[in-house]
Amino acid sequence: MVMQGSANLAELQLTKIRTNIGRSIDVYKSEGPSRRNDLAFEEDTEINRTVSREHAHLMWDQRTGEVRIFNDRWYKLGADSEANCGIWIVREGLSQPIHRNARGVALRPGDEVHLGRAIVGFALKS
Repeated sequence: MVMQGSANLAELQLTKIRTNIGRSIDVYKSEGPSRRNDLAFEEDTEINRTVSREHAHLMWDQRTGEVRIFNDRWYKLGADSEANCGIWIVREGLSQPIHRNARGVALRPGDEVHLGRAIVGFALKS
């Protein structure tokens, strides 16, 4: 559920194995189409401008039901990498940065995912 920011959908049910999140629906690079975002923060607002074109993706494991979030942003690692990572999870009142890696981070019901200044809540429906 989108909690802060303005996206193409207020709520997105995860029905695909991979779900992309970014600033625009269709992302192009000089070589041509790069990817399509399922959840897109397209409206030109101060909050939405903090979301990258290719900000993150979610992977859903149908076997276990686990959903993992991956950081797709490009940023330089180093002294300011915490501030520049662009994705944080707020879980039980504590913030955890999500850096680019091959494993991602498992989401739990109640997690708030901060994509720049946009916020998406994660919940399981019964």
